[in-house]
Amino acid sequence: MMAHVAILVIAILMRRTGDVVRQEHLRPGDHVFVYRLYGAYSHHGVDKTSLDSFQQEGEELRLYAYGQPQLWYWLSRWGTCSTLLKTKSPQDVVNKAQQLLEHDSFGEYDLFHNNCEHFATFCRTGLRASAQTYLVSACEQKIKEIEEWAMKIVLLKWATKFQIIPKIDSRRACGTFRGNDTSLSFQIF
Repeated sequence: MMAHVAILVIAILMRRTGDVVRQEHLRPGDHVFVYRLYGAYSHHGVDKTSLDSFQQEGEELRLYAYGQPQLWYWLSRWGTCSTLLKTKSPQDVVNKAQQLLEHDSFGEYDLFHNNCEHFATFCRTGLRASAQTYLVSACEQKIKEIEEWAMKIVLLKWATKFQIIPKIDSRRACGTFRGNDTSLSFQIF
């Protein structure tokens, strides 16, 4: 039993970091990445589009893994794999990447919402996704929802104070707030 726990702990600590691949073994349309800033983040690209300017001397190319089981995804280092399935053919991936690069039509760069990982996963699957920035984006969205909800409460209190709407007897009112729903509703009994 103790051996199983030790193996699990070692596996979690090692955290899968993407398979190193040599450039001559890449296939057209492969989603690859390199670690930058001593592994603080990963830079992503699509093979056969712009890898000459992508990889700096001494960096190891790593292959991004698609279609990973949920548990494997959560045990892996973010930005190295995805649960998304590969849905496009290699030639379609290369064509999409070249089209977007030639026409500069992927949109303005944004670290959290439109970065190199978004570009590579979009070319490969048709979905913009970045595991590296997902948590930050999710927190940002929740903060916006909370701000909207809080503003509605402030406006309701202000409107009640200045008698823009009739006062609500809190003993007879039932307020509701549901998860993602930022609407605030009251029922008078």
